[in-house]
Amino acid sequence: MRVSLVLAVAAALALSFAGPAAAKPKGRHCGHTARIQGQRFAIYEEQGHAACRTVKPVIAHYLRTFKFARPWFCALGRNDAPFAASCADKHVLLRAYAVR
Repeated sequence: MRVSLVLAVAAALALSFAGPAAAKPKGRHCGHTARIQGQRFAIYEEQGHAACRTVKPVIAHYLRTFKFARPWFCALGRNDAPFAASCADKHVLLRAYAVR
């Protein structure tokens, strides 16, 4: 009885954790970019609050040129990250997700 209870709890915990590939964007959707080297990106403001028309060009410029200007800091997502790129300043976090 005790072993089956432990196994049931372990199975429930294993099913409740989703891997990083299943992570869904959180926050406000700021639309899609135009095609950048044949790929479109969905832009999400995941923390903070700023006008999408102000922040969307920041991450779109980074995706095109891999350059950013202060106060922004941008980086590409790693292999295990669900997003393609991320940009942040003191108050706002933006993420770009590849659209399939």
